[in-house]
Amino acid sequence: MRRRPSRWRPATTARRSPPSTLRAHFDEHGPADGFEKSNEATLLSGMRAVLVPRLPTSQRAELEERLRRAVAAENFELAAILRDELRTLED
Repeated sequence: MRRRPSRWRPATTARRSPPSTLRAHFDEHGPADGFEKSNEATLLSGMRAVLVPRLPTSQRAELEERLRRAVAAENFELAAILRDELRTLED
């Protein structure tokens, strides 16, 4: 098995590191906003969005969010209905 040259060691170590380590590497060795503009950061962000499991919201949390949006939109009739549904969940 061939060994990789020692100059590759930082790259292979960074590949296994969390994004905060990659950010620190870019901050130390690159331009000020290098991490945000890098292809690696974009790729990692996209992978995180796809791979991180999303837990289903509870019925209560969903109703509360809909209630907040209804009040913000000044849709008070819908807000009253949602409020009543939340109260029935409490019983």
